[in-house]
Amino acid sequence: MIPDDDNAGEVSCGPCLAGDAPIHVVADTVSKVDGKVYPMVFVLPDGESRVFHTVSGRNARAYNEAVRALVRRGCTWAAGIEPK
Repeated sequence: MIPDDDNAGEVSCGPCLAGDAPIHVVADTVSKVDGKVYPMVFVLPDGESRVFHTVSGRNARAYNEAVRALVRRGCTWAAGIEPK
């Protein structure tokens, strides 16, 4: 889903995984640096709220149509809007 060319998508999720909150991983990736698997997209409840989180990075090339659709759907889910 996220382009695999140099620096198009980066794993930058260190602080977002701190704590004990249970997460539901939607998509993950294997780091080219340490070979570990990291969540790239996950959701979690936060009280009465919903949280959609993506760590796709800041490079615009990482946001192809599939990733943009995923972000739109995640934001719609977090807002509590039922899909049409």
